[in-house]
Amino acid sequence: MLTLTPQTNSWQLILADLALILFLVTAAALSAGSGFEESPDSARQPPGVVAPAQALYRAGPGLPSLAEWLEQQPRDPRAALTIVAQHRIGEDEGVWSDARTMAATASAMNVRSRVIIREGKTNAVHASLAYDLPQD
Repeated sequence: MLTLTPQTNSWQLILADLALILFLVTAAALSAGSGFEESPDSARQPPGVVAPAQALYRAGPGLPSLAEWLEQQPRDPRAALTIVAQHRIGEDEGVWSDARTMAATASAMNVRSRVIIREGKTNAVHASLAYDLPQD
C-alpha cells in the first residue's frame, strides 16, 4: 500500500499565505474607498488645476491641424481644451498669438477652452483635452 506523507518543505505554503494576505489587504483598502469616491464637491477643483489629459495636441510638420485633431476626438460636453503657452522672458507675443488662434479654432468648433500663459525656458504651445472645468 502506498502512503503519502506531507513534505517538510513548507515555504510554498507560507508564500501562498502571504500572497493571499496581501491580496485581501489590497482588496479591503480598495473597497474602503481610498479617497477616490465621488462627492458633490469633487467635480470642482481649485483654479489652476489641470486634470490628467485624455488627449494631447502639439503642432508640428506633418501633424494634423488643431481643427483636424479636434474632429478626431470623441465629443463630450464635459471635456474642455486647455491651451498652455510657455514663453521665454520678453518673448511672449508669439505664443500669445498662437494661443489666441488655437482658442478661436476651439470656439468655432463649440469646444470650451481656456488659456494658461507661463514663463519657461523655451517658447512652446500645446493643448490638453480633459475633464477639468466645473460644470455650469
